[in-house]
Amino acid sequence: DEEWVSNPAGDDLLQTLRGHTRVISAVAFSPDGALIASGGEDRTVRLWEWQTAQTRFVLHGHTGGVNRVVFHPNGQLLASGSGDRTIRLWDVQSGACVALYSVDGDNSGMGLVRSVDFSPDGALLASAGDDCLVRLWDVASGVQRQTLRGHEKYITAVAFSPDGALLASAGADQTVQIWDTATGQRRACLHGHHSVIYGLAFSPDGELLATNSIDETVRFWQVRTGECIQILRMPGPYLGMKIQGATGISATQKAALKALGASG
Repeated sequence: DEEWVSNPAGDDLLQTLRGHTRVISAVAFSPDGALIASGGEDRTVRLWEWQTAQTRFVLHGHTGGVNRVVFHPNGQLLASGSGDRTIRLWDVQSGACVALYSVDGDNSGMGLVRSVDFSPDGALLASAGDDCLVRLWDVASGVQRQTLRGHEKYITAVAFSPDGALLASAGADQTVQIWDTATGQRRACLHGHHSVIYGLAFSPDGELLATNSIDETVRFWQVRTGECIQILRMPGPYLGMKIQGATGISATQKAALKALGASG
């Protein structure tokens, strides 16, 4: 229900922003760092002037929870992806919804949008979610340029390379897929994670791609070859806990504890 703004150089809490009435699912800074956008299960998008904790706009329109927000590189537009199967573009200066993209019509209407990202030049918007498809939209016209097919389960994350030539996507099928944004062709399908992948990011030079997963690893991939060159493993929070013979917990709870490091 609230957001914290902290100083990455230290432990100082700089600001607490309150206004959402349910879980907050997404936050993003504007390119100039002056604004924060947030979205959540209360179906609203909020624009904040974080240094004063003032709400600039509360943006209404989505009929489902907001899963992702991202600013256009020019800072004048904000995109939000929602469980209502739409992406909305908002004018940051006026708060008006200036475009609405619908993802209904494919894969039996499973259109929940989990991720959106603008290309570095701002010309394209990528979206993805429960229908296992990646879509590329022309921001100026609102026309869907490409539909990228390859994932077998829902997609959780998309990200453009710094030069905009490639797009990476990842999700519940445990794969990372890399696409040519000009042709829509898949360049690579990277295997290695053992559970849902929830995040990915290119290095500033575009040579590396980092991914993180519920399997408690962060993997670094060489984009040119598709090789996984490093794996960082985080210990589960219940590592060392022995639950053999434990009573009062269900089979599902036991499985969850084991996934987080427990044994027995």
